[in-house]
Amino acid sequence: MNKRFVTIFPEAQNIHLKKRIGMVPYILHREYNYDSIVVCFKNENTYPFLKGHMNGLGIHFLPSTSNKKNLWEVVKYVSKNAQQIDVLNLYHQSEATFMIGCLYKLLNPKGILYMTLDMNIEYLTNLFSKKPRRHLFFWNFFFDKIVNIVSYESTEVKSFLLHHYKNIANKLLRLTNGIDDIAIRGNNISNNSFETKENLIITVGRIGLPEKNNELLLAALEKINLNNWKVAFIGPICLGFEQNIVSFFQRNPTLNNKIIFTGAIYNQLELYDWYNRAKVFCLSSKREGFATVLPEAMYFGNYIVSTNVSSINDITNQGTLGSIVENESELVAVLQSIIDDKLKIEPLCMAIKKKAKIEYSWTNIVAQLNQRLVQEWAEYRH
Repeated sequence: MNKRFVTIFPEAQNIHLKKRIGMVPYILHREYNYDSIVVCFKNENTYPFLKGHMNGLGIHFLPSTSNKKNLWEVVKYVSKNAQQIDVLNLYHQSEATFMIGCLYKLLNPKGILYMTLDMNIEYLTNLFSKKPRRHLFFWNFFFDKIVNIVSYESTEVKSFLLHHYKNIANKLLRLTNGIDDIAIRGNNISNNSFETKENLIITVGRIGLPEKNNELLLAALEKINLNNWKVAFIGPICLGFEQNIVSFFQRNPTLNNKIIFTGAIYNQLELYDWYNRAKVFCLSSKREGFATVLPEAMYFGNYIVSTNVSSINDITNQGTLGSIVENESELVAVLQSIIDDKLKIEPLCMAIKKKAKIEYSWTNIVAQLNQRLVQEWAEYRH
């Protein structure tokens, strides 16, 4: 009988299925024949990625009444199904994870509890500072006695965990976000050489979301001479941010044909085409865990220009395969240097692609998790 891998993420929407929440169980199914299921509330009317894109990935919708979606439904699901779950995957260092994890291991002591942190260093630091003594007691117990595997995304997060939790070292596994290179090759997408790319800078995400800090990039663009370059903001525009865009073009009418807002792009192949055409990917976020857009951009050879978010040193090899900026003036200087060809990014294109294919392929990433799971089961047999 195939091993059952269950990810509980109550807030999951269709878009989450193409991120770690859906991709890890999907790749485990595709490559290793796991019976993979995502458990969530029905947060959207449809989940179209399940049809055709992610064949074999199951989904179970928790019941909700009067638009109330509460933890009790998760408790009931785990209480009923714990014995049939070989691996339970929970997200984030939260009270809910603690409670559900303990319940699962109580009901299925030989089950594997896999905890995905998916957190940046700022969140962890804030979490720890609120209730340090109580926090340390409960989480040291959890990491020592309850959880089997804890995945983290960046070396700085690992350092934080090792410093604060005494019995976590042998539970840790680095698992980043990635890109499905097999699906890309299956769609016959050719990876453009630098010479065939456009003079194009892109950013991808929910445009106007406060954490994404798109205001920073817009402010920088007012001070940059784009020459024959263009900039594309790709993604849905958050309510209220439209006025920022209108005001920007009122102040800079000459940029109307140089700066593009595409709106939401739900077709993955269309999104990959933007990466493929671009030479530079710019991330202006205030904070991130391990942004999915970064390995996607790197796979297509985009030079990364980013604020100093968690994981960016890993992504850029300490700034050798990209540029890390601290403020608007540094962002202006780096982008202008690229546009003026003073910062030579062409020689780095192949190295960026190579790093993405080796380190950020979902196939390679999930292979590490499967290997660890096999080791855990081998220990139980002894």
